[in-house]
Amino acid sequence: MVAPVTRKWCGLLAALALLLGGCEQLPVVTALPGPTTPSVPAATATPTTSATATSTPTTDPTAEPALVVSGVQNFRDVAGAGLPLAGGGQMATGVVYRSGRLSDATAVDLDRIQKAGVVAVYDLRTSDVAGRSPDPEIRGAENLLINLYGDVSGDVSSASVAKAKSDSVKQDKLFVTSPSRRRALAKLLKDFAGADGPVIVHCTYGKDRTGWVSAILQATAGVDREDIVAEYLLSNEYRAEEIETAYAENKAAKGKTYADAKRASDEVAAEYLEAGLDELEARYGGIDGFLKDGLGLSESVIAKIRAKLIA
Repeated sequence: MVAPVTRKWCGLLAALALLLGGCEQLPVVTALPGPTTPSVPAATATPTTSATATSTPTTDPTAEPALVVSGVQNFRDVAGAGLPLAGGGQMATGVVYRSGRLSDATAVDLDRIQKAGVVAVYDLRTSDVAGRSPDPEIRGAENLLINLYGDVSGDVSSASVAKAKSDSVKQDKLFVTSPSRRRALAKLLKDFAGADGPVIVHCTYGKDRTGWVSAILQATAGVDREDIVAEYLLSNEYRAEEIETAYAENKAAKGKTYADAKRASDEVAAEYLEAGLDELEARYGGIDGFLKDGLGLSESVIAKIRAKLIA
């Protein structure tokens, strides 16, 4: 009986040695089936107001935006996180930023914008409005005041919700039908074609005039219309707090009818942008016709713009 006992203890000691020594030949133990915890989807990105600025363009959808500032409302990249293009590929980020008035920028914001390498700021406001809240100086950046309303009023009625919506639709159509508005846009795009770094496009709230310019840039790059409209509507999310605050103040001061109508113009709606895009299609057959015939841009200028916008 000695031999069997000896073999038994030797085997146990050998197994213990293997466990303590981490032998690579030990079999892999597979866990028994059991209850599993459902996977939790990644949190949806929400507008943020704090981040460190960088000047490196990126098309990684999971990457942090190239430039985020805290004091300027509705500040974001025209390309989103790298909008997909209809023919494949992505729109380049870190090239064009959009926002509301820059007069609210903090010292930290201005430092981040400068470090991001911004070379031009296109202010789409009228001279009167720009004079009341002028853009701050940004080192290394040229400020160009380009009144995108041209010689046509940009006023929207607050008489009723229906009238406010009707006027907003009219304003977006005028971006196509008004010669002075087309000339202003052409001036901006020609300058952008020659810019040697990132640029900022802004108006007062960064939603209507800036929304139109952003849509044109996205269409030029080749972004699908559905994605263009979705990006346009993000202004309502970025400005949600301001919109609700203004609504409460207007309601208290002038009543619900006025407040409802004012909110209709403070917000953006798909029907506003769609009206302009439909007008563009009807008159020029698409973005290429609009750029060439509507804005008078040359093939070389259009090619330069596309090259900058596509990653």
